[in-house]
Amino acid sequence: MDEGLVLIQSPRVGYFRRSRTIKGKRAPPSCKEKQIVKEGQVLCYIEQLGGELPIESDVSGEVIKILLEDGDPVGYGDAVIAILPSFPGIKKLQ
Repeated sequence: MDEGLVLIQSPRVGYFRRSRTIKGKRAPPSCKEKQIVKEGQVLCYIEQLGGELPIESDVSGEVIKILLEDGDPVGYGDAVIAILPSFPGIKKLQ
């Protein structure tokens, strides 16, 4: 992994979900690689005992890598998503 990336970690044990279930159906994934996200935005969910806990981003930036596949078991503190933080006011050169 590159230096400077922020790793979003799971706050609990469960199963990694890229989206939530609404009325028995899977919603579209909450985030995709290369997507720009804001601090506090829900990135994914951890499923545990039938409930789904939303995982929010600690930073604003670009999703570089989603580290798990949908349904993968996840442990406390496991990295689930890598984000390259953006700095307000600095425009990225294309």
